[in-house]
Amino acid sequence: MFDSTPDTSHKEQISQIIRSVSFNEDGCKIEEDFIDFINFDGKTGILLAEMILNKLKSDNLEIQNCRGQGYDNGANMSGKYRGVQARIHEINPLASFIPCAAHSLNLVGQHAASSFLAGKLILGQIQNLFTFFSASTSRWATLKKHVKKSLKGQSTTRWAARAIAVSTLLDEFKGVIIALEELINSDESNIQTVADASSNLTQICTFKFILGLNIWASILSRINEANIAIQSETTSLDQATKHIAGVVAYLEEFKLTGFESSVSKSEIIAEENGINQDSGFDYRKNRGNKPARFRIEENLDITGFENEIKHLKSAIEPFLDPKDKKLGSTTPLEILNILTCNGLQPLFINCRTALRIFLTLPVTVASNERSFSKLKIIKNYSRSSMGQTRLSNLAILSIEKEYTEKISFEQVIHDFAVTKCRKVNINP
Repeated sequence: MFDSTPDTSHKEQISQIIRSVSFNEDGCKIEEDFIDFINFDGKTGILLAEMILNKLKSDNLEIQNCRGQGYDNGANMSGKYRGVQARIHEINPLASFIPCAAHSLNLVGQHAASSFLAGKLILGQIQNLFTFFSASTSRWATLKKHVKKSLKGQSTTRWAARAIAVSTLLDEFKGVIIALEELINSDESNIQTVADASSNLTQICTFKFILGLNIWASILSRINEANIAIQSETTSLDQATKHIAGVVAYLEEFKLTGFESSVSKSEIIAEENGINQDSGFDYRKNRGNKPARFRIEENLDITGFENEIKHLKSAIEPFLDPKDKKLGSTTPLEILNILTCNGLQPLFINCRTALRIFLTLPVTVASNERSFSKLKIIKNYSRSSMGQTRLSNLAILSIEKEYTEKISFEQVIHDFAVTKCRKVNINP
């Protein structure tokens, strides 16, 4: 898994993560381990592919052993013909490319929102409101007097930020109105502040805005839940598929009943704040009961290993929890653990191998994104000239703290002392 971001000194840093399935006496575990930060300025698919192949070679990792590639949806990485994934797939056809599920979900949300004018206007008005208050410390102080939670801005890359921004404004709607009215009526407010506050107040004090706010809050909160779930390191491809399918099912249901429910909630909020339904705004116009047309690809049944598959269910069931002996509700990782911990792997060696490969497939590049958070902490403004080797080593110590905590510092000191010892024994 590879992803990139610029650091404090404006150098492009590429994060390298290796996803694998580890084994010990306690069973199996999915791991995503940080390997390195790589300073590389190449942007094209061919240059990035060459860099990745050379880096894996220097790490003594054989590309032919790779079974999954994980990148974002940038054309240079995911391109069908000239992207990194295509070039590596030519070298190793078994290295399946899995585009980042979280990034894909964000792109779906962005494109869906951009195709609907009313939806864009609501999000734009929410951002304008945040910008208005955050642009001045005195305005922000006025807002803080009337709300418990501060308003949030929206991010162009993180769809989850929109969910937080919408839900916060919905929760603090009454306080925001009071803060705007105070700024309008305050003798200390200048002409521009009064004009902007009045404009914002006019925009949000409409039934249409409140209705849009409720609709977005319902949709974005559900998408955000799935987004958080699929970013877990231990999430497998089948679990991510179920999370996405759950979002689609929710949207299909929302198409049928969600609008009327949002209208009811909006009417309560409007009444509490003395806002009348807009004259001429027929929010029920052209409302049909047809469900949204979404399509989910059916999971392909894996054939082969016939003899093992025939006997797998009967072999696994005795080891399942007595309260729930349904094999269909058991995850691939749980099945792999049962095979490994109960000495069944010699009998189901092909199934075990298939499960290991499946669990190795990357779902998101969230681990790469998390490493960028450490990058900003380690290589900050005051340490912008830090060398690449030192940066990577400090990042490993911080990100892989689970291993760092197991290091014996006495042994490290001893090894260092022995290595740097300059005393020479002189034989008499």
